Amino acid sequence: MSNITLRLTDEEREILNNVAHLYGDKLSTAIKTILFEKIEEDYNLKIVKDFEKREKENKVELVSLSDFRKKLGV
Repeated sequence: MSNITLRLTDEEREILNNVAHLYGDKLSTAIKTILFEKIEEDYNLKIVKDFEKREKENKVELVSLSDFRKKLGV
């Protein structure tokens, strides 16, 4: 496992320690949790924006569940 050094002000460290306490985790675990949640949020937002762009360009085809089942032969 590798280590990363993160420089924080005293105020930033206090804030992160408080957040870690809310998560019930160690500081490093809380930071990893927050980081990966942010990455997931950004990725999901990108997917939604991409869908909305394709929808505006009429590149999206919506299919009802019953039609989808018919296509699958279910």
